[in-house]
Amino acid sequence: MGRTRRPVLRDQRASGSLAASVSLPEWLRSALAIVADVVTIGVLALGADELTRRIAPAYYDAPDATDRFGVQIIMILYTAAISTLGGWTTARISGRTNLRDVWILTGIQLIVTIVAIVASYDGRFAWFYACTLLTAPESVWIGGWIHNRRQS
Repeated sequence: MGRTRRPVLRDQRASGSLAASVSLPEWLRSALAIVADVVTIGVLALGADELTRRIAPAYYDAPDATDRFGVQIIMILYTAAISTLGGWTTARISGRTNLRDVWILTGIQLIVTIVAIVASYDGRFAWFYACTLLTAPESVWIGGWIHNRRQS
C-alpha cells in the first residue's frame, strides 16, 4: 500500500522557505525573522558562554573574563557558528532571496558586538575583540548566503 503525501504549496516547493507556506504580510515575515534570530543568537550565545564557564571555571580569572588563549579561540568559534545559524534561519524564515533581512541582522549583530566590546573593554584582549568584530557579523551574512545558495 502506498504512502500518501501531504500536498506542498507551489511557492513552498520553489523557494524551500518556511515563509512561503505561511500567509503573512512580507514586512511582518521580515520583522519576525529578524526578531526571532536576534533572540536566538542572544540566548544561544549567553548559554554557550555560561556552559564554557561551567566546563572550565579554573580558566576564568574574573566572573566574565578569561585570559586563556584556547578558551578565547573556542569562544570566537562558537560565536561565529551561532551567528551563521542566525543568518541561515533569518533567510529561511523571511523567504527573501535578496538577503535584505540578513543584512539587517548583520547590522544589528555589528552594533551589539561593538556595544559589548565597549562595555567590557580590556586592553589585554584587544586581539579577541578584533577577531570577534571580524567574525560575528560576517558569519550572519555567510549563513544567509549559504541558505540562498542552496535554494538556487
